[in-house]
Amino acid sequence: MAVWIPEEFVENLSKQLEPLSMVVSPVNSPSDVPYVEPPTLLKNFPAVRPFEQFVKMYGLPSYGEIDPTPFLALTYLLFFGIMFADLGQGLVVSLGGFLLWRFKRINLGRIAGILGLSSAVFGFIFGSVFGLENVINGYKVMDHMNTILFAAIALGIVSLSAAIIINIVNGIKQKNIEKALFSQNGLAGLIFYLSAVTVVLVMMKFAPVNISLTVIIFIIALCVAVIYLKEPLANLIERKPKIIPNNAVEFFIANLFELFESVLGFMTNTISFIRIGGFALGHVGMMGVVVLLSETSSTFGIPILIIGNIIVMALEGLIVGIQCLRLEYYEIFGKFYDGGGKNFEPSKFAEKKYKNKRGL
Repeated sequence: MAVWIPEEFVENLSKQLEPLSMVVSPVNSPSDVPYVEPPTLLKNFPAVRPFEQFVKMYGLPSYGEIDPTPFLALTYLLFFGIMFADLGQGLVVSLGGFLLWRFKRINLGRIAGILGLSSAVFGFIFGSVFGLENVINGYKVMDHMNTILFAAIALGIVSLSAAIIINIVNGIKQKNIEKALFSQNGLAGLIFYLSAVTVVLVMMKFAPVNISLTVIIFIIALCVAVIYLKEPLANLIERKPKIIPNNAVEFFIANLFELFESVLGFMTNTISFIRIGGFALGHVGMMGVVVLLSETSSTFGIPILIIGNIIVMALEGLIVGIQCLRLEYYEIFGKFYDGGGKNFEPSKFAEKKYKNKRGL
């Protein structure tokens, strides 16, 4: 019989099994049974734990792969807060979400409660309360449209770079040289991406750099060559008998198309983050229409403002949530996350005790 248990239970189980003469090897390390893939047990802080639902929707991390839940929670909070920035609406969404969790035990309620707090924080920063821009002073979005859009792209660059760094760490943990060093999402890809961003910033005169563009372009070309030859380089370092596959022509042609797709992917992934700034501007614009309609009616001004806020919270809140999830799945997870793990499921006789000990 073979069973899997969390590491925290090993010592206690070993003591219980010691008196049993028929038990030959009460505890083994996962490395002792490489032919069996261990299940995955996610362990996160209570504030992060609700976002495990989004990770499980995509696929559990395999054993030994970094759990993306904390990174997803942080980036999702930032994206949602900026795109749906309103102090009043955020507090309402947060209150509704926590009540839904409290009485219905729906996990999405907890997520909505946390996201609502993020919206409230950014709403305070942007000076928006139920669409009213003159209640508190703040960084007015409509007065700094270009800054908001460029900041959204900058946030995307930071997020993608962090995702590539996580992929490098995964490659090191998995002892995969190609993945960690030579792939488009490895060290070569990270240097290429940051160098390309630097070239764009210098050409647009956003960031004066002492290094000449010629040097940066040379670094980019070198990284492109490394990414193109990632498999032969990895085979060479690992001293494999065949550095290049049998059909060399097919190999180089396929790698050329893959390289083109990778370079194009960096550009499209980065530009995709402009939607964060676009939704931030769109939210202010929609609420501006609601406020304008309420001000034109002396009799129904307040009801129009209330109904308008409800409609915007329902429709835009849902759309923003989906768009944030899209950024996570398609732009960020694609850089470092493989998934494919299987969930750790306690047996029926141990499930209650296990959950009580972990506070679940």
